[in-house]
Amino acid sequence: MSQKGTQKGVVLTVSRYGRGSAKRNRCAHCSASLKGKRPGARYCSPRCRQAAYRARHAPPKGEQITVSSCAHCGGGFWRNNPAQRYCSGSCRTMASRARREATIAAVSGWMGVSQTKAADVVEIQGLAKVSNVLSAAGFIYDDTCRAWMMPAGVLTPSQILR
Repeated sequence: MSQKGTQKGVVLTVSRYGRGSAKRNRCAHCSASLKGKRPGARYCSPRCRQAAYRARHAPPKGEQITVSSCAHCGGGFWRNNPAQRYCSGSCRTMASRARREATIAAVSGWMGVSQTKAADVVEIQGLAKVSNVLSAAGFIYDDTCRAWMMPAGVLTPSQILR
């Protein structure tokens, strides 16, 4: 005993044991026919699938999306979160690597040690701690140049570590 009923483009088949299977015959977004599509299809085209995704993930009314520029590549992107600085995860990773390399170069030049020893210091102490020490000494990290700038009057390592 099975019964068939329609509910907004879905053919419901209810078996005698209460389990049912749903077979769509209409697109979930535009209600176009799915005739000739694969059996589990929900949308008639990639365009409808993308439009349905955007409709489901649209920001709530009243929330503004701002256009910002990426701190690493300078490209424009839309952001919902005011703390977001990068356009993608790969830009965030590349910026972190560039900051690490710039920190190693700054520590090497400032302390007068080799790049290898400076890299060991950054690895052992951590990038955040070494960056804080450089900032306390008067260095300023410039995102556009991807380097630590050393203004006049920078404290020496012995003055900082006292």
